[in-house]
Amino acid sequence: MVMSDFVLTRTGAVVDFRPMAEGSWALVYSDGSWIPWTGLPGDLLGSRALSESEALRLTSPEAWLSKRSQATFNLLVEKIRDTKIITSMFDCYACYRKMYGEKRKRKPRPIAQSDIDRLLFEILCFATFIIVVRAVPAYIRGKFVKRDDPSNSRNVRYFGQTLLECLEKFLKTHKITSIKELDLVNTRAAVQYGSTGRLSSARRLACYLEMGSIEEELRLFSSYAGQAIDVLNPQVTEIIALSHTGMIMDAIARTLDAVFKGQEN
Repeated sequence: MVMSDFVLTRTGAVVDFRPMAEGSWALVYSDGSWIPWTGLPGDLLGSRALSESEALRLTSPEAWLSKRSQATFNLLVEKIRDTKIITSMFDCYACYRKMYGEKRKRKPRPIAQSDIDRLLFEILCFATFIIVVRAVPAYIRGKFVKRDDPSNSRNVRYFGQTLLECLEKFLKTHKITSIKELDLVNTRAAVQYGSTGRLSSARRLACYLEMGSIEEELRLFSSYAGQAIDVLNPQVTEIIALSHTGMIMDAIARTLDAVFKGQEN
């Protein structure tokens, strides 16, 4: 039988046996730091084996949360790409244009990389907001024992902060923050760029925070995503965007289940 490197004693202490392989004392986590464990074998009766991830969560919650936020963002991006949400939105609009565009005598607008990046920006901002504000508190609650903070609000805030940092880093790395915002001049002519600056996740998330319900948040997302598809035809593109919110919500749920409910968590 292989002995676990970490155990949780019946008194709630985490013991690390790894130093014993090098002839040193085992360590116990006490009052925020590791000290030599001088207990007796009988003190381990009733203890429970811990994975390294579980030990990290109990002894270094910020490090554990940082790893989980990065894993959440990476997996979210992966699922958005795997489910081809962006392609589906543009395909739906192309189908509409094929059926009704000729009647309105409007030439199809070619899809540029900036259009794809703009729509990805809207999806990521919306998904990040939903995760931080509505979804992740239920996943973090109960992961940490905090007598002075039973709701784990401090840990929820820390996870949210690090997830937002992951979002901003991704947007900057892919130069999405260099894309200009869209401003509708009129429904005939077209679009003007730049009066409200470039795409900003902070500004977009602040707009979602002003909403009072999930219904309002969904409507706001459909408005922004609809503009990203075609700012000149919001009556159609907003419906297309709204019809895809179920796919986004499913991607969020599957992402968080994988990150927080895996065997190593």
